[in-house]
Amino acid sequence: MDLLTILLDMTEKRLARNEAKLRVKKKVFHVLVEVLQNMYHYSDNSEHPSEEYFSIIFLIRKIDEEYVIYAGNYLQNDEIEQLEKRLDQANSFNREELRAYYRQQLNRGTWSEHGGAGLGFLDIIKKSGNAISYEVMPVSDEYSFFSMEVHI
Repeated sequence: MDLLTILLDMTEKRLARNEAKLRVKKKVFHVLVEVLQNMYHYSDNSEHPSEEYFSIIFLIRKIDEEYVIYAGNYLQNDEIEQLEKRLDQANSFNREELRAYYRQQLNRGTWSEHGGAGLGFLDIIKKSGNAISYEVMPVSDEYSFFSMEVHI
């Protein structure tokens, strides 16, 4: 059983114990999968000089009637500017603009170097109904730690 399957299984059991509504469960699962895929793709870099900059974190927390997903991983500093640009753009869209841009990106049919269509952040915002909060903390000349928070 791979790590992603274990995490999803654990999340499913925890959501069942919390008696989450089916619609909420689906949203949490969908967002969780997107977050984990993003972390995997962006941290899966063979140029990492050591295990020190290969760590990832993630946490799901229930606060009142809301679920919050926290995630973070190290990124090379030369990736940060483009990532922030994409996130800021995605966070700036209202619901209709987000849908239109999402469809436009799908119709373009281009794939990123990480194997996706560049829709991960858009998908997270669309499913959660909320902007993605994020922070970038420089840790060395080459790396920064990127963390994000998604409310569902």
